[in-house]
Amino acid sequence: MSSLASSLMTLRNMIDQMIESSGASVKAAPNALKLTKSGKPRKVSDRKGKPTARDAFQKMICEDMKAELEAFKATLAKKQGAQFSFVSNYKKAHPEVYPAFEAKWKAEHASDTVPDTVSDNASVKTETSIVPETASTVSELVVQLEKKVAKKPVKTAKKAITTEVVAAIQPKVEEQLLPFTFNTVTYLRPGIRRENGNHLWVSGHLWMTKKGDKGHYYGVIQEDGSVNTDGDEPSSY
Repeated sequence: MSSLASSLMTLRNMIDQMIESSGASVKAAPNALKLTKSGKPRKVSDRKGKPTARDAFQKMICEDMKAELEAFKATLAKKQGAQFSFVSNYKKAHPEVYPAFEAKWKAEHASDTVPDTVSDNASVKTETSIVPETASTVSELVVQLEKKVAKKPVKTAKKAITTEVVAAIQPKVEEQLLPFTFNTVTYLRPGIRRENGNHLWVSGHLWMTKKGDKGHYYGVIQEDGSVNTDGDEPSSY
């Protein structure tokens, strides 16, 4: 092969490599920069992929109230997404719990969260924190919060302003024994009455009922949906 032919072959190989490399980069380009329908670059949220207080709260409620969650699912025809409705009902029935949890969570994960923006004309007031320092379960969180509030009054607010501000503590809703149908049988179960009939159940204990009156203790609903009839009757009801 002549020197000229060899040079042409080398040049051809270089051109082929450049074309192949260019094609690969063109294919990767759409993934590197996503565009909106109008052709503008799509903004990537600073919060994407970062943990949130809402997710952490939902996980805590579902883990600490497994029996209640399973009993709630048993009352629904469609099980998918039941945990979201369960946590939402809990937050509505206990409006003081989530703001306290959120403030505590944000204080502990300050480096993982994106700070809220505040306008230049807005005045930010710093309130004394009433967030419990340690709380591993929902019940502990509520108890510690109530102790703090008993010592110091809390100002009401329409929103949670900063990580140090907790919404006002609402009067505690009274628990009572309400009709609960389980496996086609109607029992009495501790809960908080709601106007729409979607009561919030606070425990899995069941009592027999006759014409609406409380009968003998039946048992407690387990995580697998069965009922343990060998347990002791709670004295608080």
